[in-house]
Amino acid sequence: GGGGEGVPLILLRKGYHALALALFVPALLADGPMLRCSLAVAFAAMVFAEAVRAARVPRVSPLLDEFMSRFADERDGGRVYVTHMALL
Repeated sequence: GGGGEGVPLILLRKGYHALALALFVPALLADGPMLRCSLAVAFAAMVFAEAVRAARVPRVSPLLDEFMSRFADERDGGRVYVTHMALL
């Protein structure tokens, strides 16, 4: 799957890494405990969204599946996508 108009998936992922560094390093330097708390909340939200998607909840799962499938690759071939959580 590809997430953009002609942009290879690997470039989108590398762009995500650069954005994450630009956002997280200053926050880590300013307030490390708050960053850890924020990342924990984001991780919990991702786990919840992935659980809803994998459980095939009517009306919600198709929307999540459509969005997530654009960024999935061979590592996310099973029922549960884990790459986005591992990146966080």
